[in-house]
Amino acid sequence: GFTLRGHSKRIIQMMTIPKCDKLENGLASFGMDNKINIWDIRNNELYASFSPFVHEDIIIRLLLYNDESGAPYILVLTWDKLLMKIDLNNKAIVNVHQLQQNDKLIDGCVVQNRYLLTSGYDKNICVWSLKEGDNFKREALLKGHTSSVSKLLDLKNGKFASGSWDFTIKIWEIKEDESIECVY
Repeated sequence: GFTLRGHSKRIIQMMTIPKCDKLENGLASFGMDNKINIWDIRNNELYASFSPFVHEDIIIRLLLYNDESGAPYILVLTWDKLLMKIDLNNKAIVNVHQLQQNDKLIDGCVVQNRYLLTSGYDKNICVWSLKEGDNFKREALLKGHTSSVSKLLDLKNGKFASGSWDFTIKIWEIKEDESIECVY
């Protein structure tokens, strides 16, 4: 084994990274130091590092996303609804956007097809377009829960689940015409 060092505070989340550019076996990590590190596991070295925030902010989720051409990106979501897109091939931050999702904090998030789905304390699920050039445009607002939506889970095949403080789990489906409906 070996040890990867590069954070000055606790590590909060890690995820594997698919093959891209010169990175064949990768891992992404972020910590309380607000640093995002991309590691090359095969060569036991740091592939890229990002310290994107100039103020204290808490990253709540890293999500892997491949655009329509198959290019890999990491989406970084923070508690104050900041969304950042990192291009893994070019090792660069390519977009930073402030999501307009009411005044409530985001808790759940998942990538489904060409959409980013976010949820929070406002009982709703926001559907954001990840299409190139849309600049994270909000496509839809899904309603159906009677309390905070705390978790979202990709079920594949165009379906996702939402878990709520109202003690229910709803199953949603993104149809071929890109409409979304609650199916269970």
